Amino acid sequence: MRDYHRYRAIGHSAAIQTTSRLLSAVRGKDGTLYPKGTAIPQRADFNTLDNPFFTSSRPVADAMAAGAAAGVHFVVFNPTSDDFHRNRLAMDGVLPDGTRLPFDPNDRGQGINAVLKTTHRQNFLVPPRRHRSFPLAELRE
Repeated sequence: MRDYHRYRAIGHSAAIQTTSRLLSAVRGKDGTLYPKGTAIPQRADFNTLDNPFFTSSRPVADAMAAGAAAGVHFVVFNPTSDDFHRNRLAMDGVLPDGTRLPFDPNDRGQGINAVLKTTHRQNFLVPPRRHRSFPLAELRE
């Protein structure tokens, strides 16, 4: 909020700090202590100049190009879909306490979402352990 009021902008990282960290220390079932502020989602980024999405059913609307296209891809594990949703809302200026920063659609002050051109998005849910192919694989010797 402070940055928004000062600069009329909110950064991608600053926005998700409000939703993606533990609010208090938590002890895991295995005894590990996770201190307040520990990141909840686990994310790995990788950049590319490949163009894996070289085709589209709407090439003009999706501004598809035949050549190489810079891209950022990432894999993130959020423990719940609610966690993922809260992080996305924060990047759009909707904070966890319900505060809504008054951004117009595509306002440059909105940070990364205002300038990001997403041509493809894929979401996958990991099923509960009891429904996975090898639910007890981690117990092998």
